[in-house]
Amino acid sequence: MKIILASSFNNYKKDKNGNKRPIVLPDDNLFLSTIKNNVKSLHNVVFVVSDPTTFTLNDSFGELLFNSLSLSGLNVENKIILDNRNKQKAAEIIAEADLIFLAGGKVSTQSKFFNEIQLKKILANYKGLIIGGSAGAMNLCETVVNFDDKCFIKGIGFFDKIIIPHFDGENKKYIRDGKDALKDLLELSENTEIIAFNDEAFILKTEDNIKYFGNFYLIKNAQIKKMSTQH
Repeated sequence: MKIILASSFNNYKKDKNGNKRPIVLPDDNLFLSTIKNNVKSLHNVVFVVSDPTTFTLNDSFGELLFNSLSLSGLNVENKIILDNRNKQKAAEIIAEADLIFLAGGKVSTQSKFFNEIQLKKILANYKGLIIGGSAGAMNLCETVVNFDDKCFIKGIGFFDKIIIPHFDGENKKYIRDGKDALKDLLELSENTEIIAFNDEAFILKTEDNIKYFGNFYLIKNAQIKKMSTQH
């Protein structure tokens, strides 16, 4: 199994009216190249949602993602959105997947869905590439920050570090729901190491290696230090 822990898929932009349109996946930090180098087939690509009950929203974000993949030269044959409409077939869908995306959204809501479909067990023998964006990346980790209750919850366990996406390290800002949540983040770092990174950065974990692409910051005991990374 290979996993990409991304802050964002960066697969769409908003126009002046707030409408979302798909764009080519970025490659400034080798995000698109890394995906292309680590997938052998695109016969079945699965988009696992955050909230399994919001069908219209799930379809909208799924369409944006699949259209972005097409624009990026990743031509998918079968496009599957995994939510409550087909969760009974989750094991079968995952087993046949060549590439899996785990959506962003609310961490706790997604975690509940992952546990409900037993995603950790389903993925235990998966050999393909998994790409988690934002909450999807956080929930791939052993320990996950749950800002709703300012605590830590248990994740799937495929990465042993605690991560925080969408972190503006240059300006020392962390915006959540339109508010600066840096104080909460620093409090949670007491006696705990947290790896934070911005929207363009991502981590590639393979069976024998971990590579960091972009700008990363180590937060511990309310101190923020830029990490030295290379790829």
